[in-house]
Amino acid sequence: MRLMLAQTDPVCGDVAANLASLARQCQQAVAAVVFWTMGSLTKATWPKLAIASAALALSLPLLTRRGWALTAMRLGDAKAESMGVRPG
Repeated sequence: MRLMLAQTDPVCGDVAANLASLARQCQQAVAAVVFWTMGSLTKATWPKLAIASAALALSLPLLTRRGWALTAMRLGDAKAESMGVRPG
C-alpha cells in the first residue's frame, strides 16, 4: 500500500501543477474576452476620436436613409421583396 501511495504522489503533484497552469491560462483568456467585448479607452487619443467621429458623420445619413431596407431584409427575402426592397 505504501508503494502505491509513493507512486501516486508525483502524479498528483503533476496533476496539481497542470490544473494550476490551466487556471492561469483560463484567467488570461477570460481577461482577453472581457477586453475585446467591453473595450478599453486606454489607447484612445483625440486624433483617433476625430477620425471615428468623421467616419460616423459620413455614414450616419446613409445608414439612416437605408435603415428600413436593412430591417426589411432581416425579415427574409420574400417579405423584403413585398416591401419593395431587392435582396441580393
